[in-house]
Amino acid sequence: MTRYLLDNNVVRGMMANNPEVMKWLGTVDDSDIWLASHTIYESRKGIERELKKNPVNPGALKGQAFLDDLEARFKDRIAPFDAVAAKEAARLVADSGANEKDRMYVAVAKVNDMTLISRNAKDVKGLGVPVLNPYTDPVDRFDRVGKRRA
Repeated sequence: MTRYLLDNNVVRGMMANNPEVMKWLGTVDDSDIWLASHTIYESRKGIERELKKNPVNPGALKGQAFLDDLEARFKDRIAPFDAVAAKEAARLVADSGANEKDRMYVAVAKVNDMTLISRNAKDVKGLGVPVLNPYTDPVDRFDRVGKRRA
């Protein structure tokens, strides 16, 4: 069974009903799709900032409702950014000096043996986890474990 970890940029694609993201989601079993705990932080942070500026902001309220539903649906499929993942992320950042958020997703995927689903696939390839970009990689070019077909 392949498990897929969604980057926050893919969650935003879900919120926007992006056709490529929705098509990819339709090809995998919901029970194989996971969120990272820090995705909740990233998503909620932006919405909370908008609601602080305007408590009746329609876009922020819609986003809040979407995230409430998403968290309820994924309640048993939230991979933690725990001490093991934190150590791996620190190693990845030290090795490459690149984007810390991207490395946090890679670390959670790596320590949980998951395929990372991210719009930033080009930035994280070669870091030890299979990566799929649902925005650009055709669904039919990937098998069930997220690796490119020959």
